[in-house]
Amino acid sequence: MNDHAHVLRIGHDPQESLVTVGAARSDYRRRYAEAQMTVPDSDLTEVRLVDSRLGSGYGMPARLTRRTARGSEDVESVRDEIKQGWRLLSGMRATMRTDLGA
Repeated sequence: MNDHAHVLRIGHDPQESLVTVGAARSDYRRRYAEAQMTVPDSDLTEVRLVDSRLGSGYGMPARLTRRTARGSEDVESVRDEIKQGWRLLSGMRATMRTDLGA
């Protein structure tokens, strides 16, 4: 998503980049489904927060590419969403490591 936001920011044709993001999203959705079956309930709260942020993070650049952006959505808001996602991923990783005793 970060690469796609960069493509949008510099004004290159985003179609190919969006296909790459879509493929990564499909892989992620498969892994998320697996995680719901294997990750302890105590960790799923963090996992769900990350999933929600990634979902909204995917939607914005997709809408920008298709020229159907909502309200104030722009490349900067995509970058902000990505930064928030990284923070949530760090929290999730810390929770999972604690659960594993690492």
